[in-house]
Amino acid sequence: MNYLAHIFLSHQNPEIMMGNFLGDLIKNKEYKQLPPSLQKGVELHRKIDVFTDNHEEVMKMIDVLEPWHHKYSPVVVDIFFDYLLFNNWGQYANQSTQELANWCYDVIHNYEEFIPERHKEKTRKMIEYNWLISYGDLKGLHHTFLRVKQRAKFDSQFELATGHLKENLDIFEGYFNRFFPDVMIMTKDFINQLPLQPK
Repeated sequence: MNYLAHIFLSHQNPEIMMGNFLGDLIKNKEYKQLPPSLQKGVELHRKIDVFTDNHEEVMKMIDVLEPWHHKYSPVVVDIFFDYLLFNNWGQYANQSTQELANWCYDVIHNYEEFIPERHKEKTRKMIEYNWLISYGDLKGLHHTFLRVKQRAKFDSQFELATGHLKENLDIFEGYFNRFFPDVMIMTKDFINQLPLQPK
């Protein structure tokens, strides 16, 4: 999962969302220093990743992409998910994507003290350039893949990924829409089982 999907799957819980956002940004020793409510968000992030990696429909998507992207195929699928969620938004959400993005940016601002210093500039750019919305069109998606390609240690062919999505959009949307309701149920159950916070 990428940013938009992880944030959406926090189900409008600000502390869970902030921990979820931090999931890929912090080291284990930093996790232990977070407030318990943010730790639960990190735990949700990790549960989402494990659930996604082991879901049958996701594995089918990875298999389609493997001949071109090899070990990076799961990364391509993660980024595809934000595009597919954005473009199937009406099936899953009542608010607009920009409303969710604005809420997310406000939450990040309120909890920015927990963002490691090494990630603060990237987070600032994410908000300034509204990355959450940029995943919704193919041009923005392609730029995302080019950014990720700069960090790849091996041949990734990330520059081809957007073309694969265009050519197989109906197939990928089918996989996604069979997978996403399952991860929504899992994340809602996780949050609903958390102890209520005192007011």
